[in-house]
Amino acid sequence: ALFTTKVVVQAIYETDYRFAQPPLMPSLSVTPSDGRVFLNWDDRSDKLTRDGFVDNKNDFEGYKLYRSTDLYIEDPTIITNGFGAPTLRAPIYQCDLIDTIKGFADFGNINGVLYNLGDDTGLSHSFVDNTVQNGRTYYYVLTAYDYGIPDVGNGIPPSENTFVLEVDENENIVRISQNVAIVKPFQKAAGYQSASVTIENPEKLKFGEIIPEIYEREAVKGDHKYQINFEVTGVDYLKGERYHHDMDGYYYTSGIKVYDITDGRELVFQENPEYFRLNNLKLYNYDKPSGLEKKWGYQVDKTIYTDVFDGVRLKINFPRLDAEFDIENTGWRVGSSAMNVNIGYYAEKFLPWNYEIIFTDPNDLYQSKLTNTTKVDSAASESGGSINRSKVLTGESFPFYVVNKDFADTNGNPKVLDMVVHDKNENGVYDILEDEIVVGPLIALGSSTMWGGTAFGFDFNNLTSESELPKPNDVYQINFKRLYHDVDSIQFVVHPAEIPTADAEINMDKIRVVPNPYVVTNSMESAVANWQRNQRRQIMFTNIPGDCKIMIYTVSGVLIDEIEVDNSTTSVENSWDLNSSANGTVHWDLRSSEGLEIAAGYYLYHVKSNVTGDVKVGKFAVIK
Repeated sequence: ALFTTKVVVQAIYETDYRFAQPPLMPSLSVTPSDGRVFLNWDDRSDKLTRDGFVDNKNDFEGYKLYRSTDLYIEDPTIITNGFGAPTLRAPIYQCDLIDTIKGFADFGNINGVLYNLGDDTGLSHSFVDNTVQNGRTYYYVLTAYDYGIPDVGNGIPPSENTFVLEVDENENIVRISQNVAIVKPFQKAAGYQSASVTIENPEKLKFGEIIPEIYEREAVKGDHKYQINFEVTGVDYLKGERYHHDMDGYYYTSGIKVYDITDGRELVFQENPEYFRLNNLKLYNYDKPSGLEKKWGYQVDKTIYTDVFDGVRLKINFPRLDAEFDIENTGWRVGSSAMNVNIGYYAEKFLPWNYEIIFTDPNDLYQSKLTNTTKVDSAASESGGSINRSKVLTGESFPFYVVNKDFADTNGNPKVLDMVVHDKNENGVYDILEDEIVVGPLIALGSSTMWGGTAFGFDFNNLTSESELPKPNDVYQINFKRLYHDVDSIQFVVHPAEIPTADAEINMDKIRVVPNPYVVTNSMESAVANWQRNQRRQIMFTNIPGDCKIMIYTVSGVLIDEIEVDNSTTSVENSWDLNSSANGTVHWDLRSSEGLEIAAGYYLYHVKSNVTGDVKVGKFAVIK
């Protein structure tokens, strides 16, 4: 033991008497709701921590979140040492870096206790506690911890932040640290309309779902517009040719950026392979001729959430990595005709965009521009084989043209694709009722152009005469379900909460007294450490307006007490938790206006909204 102590003391001496320090303390914020508590914290602990004891390295490893209904945070202290004495707290949530440092630290044990370093879950900065009861007080403590120092003596165990929750002699809270939060979940106030989100361009939701959700009610910026942009990881290119990625690169969606358009396009959130929540992103194996490669992409076929920004988070669920032909949203948008459409063999992998065939006046013709006719694939082929060059007719003119709706040219207009004729009857002439039109992008090769891959082909082989052809201004659309590309963007607006006005209609019928009847005690009442004090009795009125007056009477009509409710201001009972207009609850201590305990029996209550004048009358019972 002496030699072990000497090694530790020597390390302290060599670092100018610096001791191992826990990571920087995080700041915790909470938002109460109906049966849930939303918790959110900053990232300074994992990004800015530097410990002088380990050469100013960032030795942060993870976060632990503790919850207690006890003022002294005794509830979670259930982990005992080798002597059976309660020593450590058990977290309700833990997350840590994905760095192979996990499990129990096999060094620096104290009386048989080993520190749990986590399970390589990945980092998160938010958690939803949905195991709470409305009206009950909860105390949350968030700590950041490091990975310890295994090679000094017998090892210095991991350390985590301390916390402050200071009370006076009357057990009133007088001070808390930034990593502590105190909260009471509550039912929504009568007539209160929560903040909401509207997606302005829902047609851009191409594949799966990416839905903005209100998370931290008090932090949202009302009437702000945001734009979601995407990052991609290129995986491969059509036929091994390194064509420009905006036309035919096989890709994975690997990142998100969110901009506040209202605040001058300020970047407010980003997630990418360098920094992401939990395991939102993963490395996928991709087999190429040159060998196995790994590329970043979003998790698929599961619901994931981003971290919180401006009180909002994104709910994401991508069903698959690759694209697929969207037959449900393919067809005539304007007009109709018995036209056959065949999707190219490589289209779902390399050309999964949204296209339109636009028919024009016979005098307004599009002329084919392809000069190099090698590698032109037939859309009708089941194996993606190239059409014999002698059967590819170029320079033809068509009373229609094709645009890629997902990409724009230098003038901001949808990019136009090229078309050639597959001379199916091999007569060397374009016969519109017999041959196939093949559509694809072009690749510039010096002064010539090369085929960039077949997106699709179409023909009119089922028509009996040219009079049945589509008419000018008819439009046929071809869509694919695909992951998001860097040309995509989704815009949404956050609408602020709405508080009832004088002409609003609110439902007072849901107002209740909890518990009713009151029998001796209930779980909302805090414990009393000093047993010589009177019990802290209380009941709760739920679903009340945020601004109202409650009057309590005996059954004979004697006024017992009055409660002025204004939940838009700071709560007097708990000054650490800013009340909200969303709060539809208030507690009563079962005492008269003179401070005397009421007797057992029946009581009447009268609730009147100070805004709308609506009234609710009810009764409750007290049994002692």
